[in-house]
Amino acid sequence: MSLFDDRLKGLCAGLVVTAGVTTTASGFLVPDLELSVQVNGDAPILPAHGGTDLGGGAFNYSGELKEDPLFPDWIVTWDFNANLAESFASIGSGLTIDNLSNETLEFVILLTVPLDHAYSPQVQYGGSAGFTIVGTGGGEIATLGMGQSLWEAQLDGVEVGSLFDHPGGTGFTGSGSSSTSGNLTPGVFGPVLDSIGIQLNFSLTPDDSVTVTGIFGMSEIPGPSTMALLGLGAVIGRRRRRG
Repeated sequence: MSLFDDRLKGLCAGLVVTAGVTTTASGFLVPDLELSVQVNGDAPILPAHGGTDLGGGAFNYSGELKEDPLFPDWIVTWDFNANLAESFASIGSGLTIDNLSNETLEFVILLTVPLDHAYSPQVQYGGSAGFTIVGTGGGEIATLGMGQSLWEAQLDGVEVGSLFDHPGGTGFTGSGSSSTSGNLTPGVFGPVLDSIGIQLNFSLTPDDSVTVTGIFGMSEIPGPSTMALLGLGAVIGRRRRRG
C-alpha cells in the first residue's frame, strides 16, 4: 500500500463551505469552496457559505441549498472535508440531494477548492465514490448521456478521471434503496497550479433522495532535484554514522 493510499484513508471524514476567503481567529486563511448547482440546464446557482479551519491544513464545509425556501422542488445538502497540506491535497464529496418534485430532475453539481500553492512537477491522484438512492415508489439515478459520468475528478478544471461512465447508475423497485460504489484508477498529472474538484452529473427520479460519498486526492511526486537532495542527505547521514 502506498503513502498516498494511507493518506487518502485518513481523510474520508466530514467538512464545511465558503465563498470568499475567511480569516480565522488565529489569522489563518480558509480557502473558498466554489460550489455550483445546475438543475435541468438552468443557470447555475452559486451559494456562498463559510468554511471552518480544522487545523493542520484541513477544512470543513457544510450547508444546505433549497430551490425555494418554503416549497422547494429540490434540496442539496453537503458536509465534507478538504485537506491542503504541503505535498498532499484532497476534497470530499459528502452530499445528499432530494428531489421533492413530481418529475425527474437533472443535476450538475461542481465542488472546487482553490490551492494556495502549486503541486509540481507532477502528482499521483486517486479516489473513490459511492451513490445510494432511497425512495418509496421505486427510483433511479442515471448518467445524463453519452460522454457523461456520474462522478468526475478534476485538477485545474480538467477532468483526469471518472467513475460510473454512461450508461451508469443504479435503481430499485417498490420501497427501498440501491447502492453502487467504485474506486478511481490511479493516475499521474501535473503540474497542478490552481484547484482540485469533483463534478457530479446525474438524473434523479421524483420523490427520491441520493447520498453521494467519497474522496478525491493527490500526492506530489518529488522531482529529480528533490530526489537528488534526498539521496545526498542519505549519503551524508551514512558518512556521519561511519565517522
